[in-house]
Amino acid sequence: MSMFHDPAKLDVRVPKGNEGFWQIMNHLQIRNGEFTVGDVDELTCSCVQNVSKYLAGLIKAGIAEQIGTRSPLAKGQFASPLYRLVKTPVLAPRVRDDGSLIPPTAQECTWNAIRTLKQFNVPELIFAATTDQVTPKEPATRRYVMLLERAGYLVRVGDYQPIRYRLKPDMNTGPQPPSCKLFNVRVVWDPNLKRFFGKAPEAKEIKP
Repeated sequence: MSMFHDPAKLDVRVPKGNEGFWQIMNHLQIRNGEFTVGDVDELTCSCVQNVSKYLAGLIKAGIAEQIGTRSPLAKGQFASPLYRLVKTPVLAPRVRDDGSLIPPTAQECTWNAIRTLKQFNVPELIFAATTDQVTPKEPATRRYVMLLERAGYLVRVGDYQPIRYRLKPDMNTGPQPPSCKLFNVRVVWDPNLKRFFGKAPEAKEIKP
């Protein structure tokens, strides 16, 4: 069997959804230089319609393109369109059905600024994270910084007012922003490492 028909084996469990589809497409392209909707569908627990919808948006956005077709493996089957990625940003592009890009969230911009700045206070962080489309809110930014500090991502620098922080080098875990999850306590979920940081949530017994 040709290598182009072999599904790529991923090192991590891929979640369903557009981020999962994007990761699979990148793995298939690195391995084979191309992929079909069926190739992606085989490696996700989602449905083929969701894969097709996301890929259609990527094509309209100029991020993916069709490059030909794959011959059917058996008589009576149809040829499968072959695709490749034209652009490969690390984060999964968020696209609307018409191909227009959805701007990054304030939390994504804030995390990117934290990874870039050597040290910062909250006003400086807001300034660095502000774009033409996104302006992080001061209360939300302050709360996010506080939670990242509690989870062990940030340390305070000196004895300044306002308080200055820096990102620990070993906690620069990747481009996806750690997000705050609310259980019985607040903890931080890091999508780059796929693990929680902070005080672990505790399961509580429900009385009958």
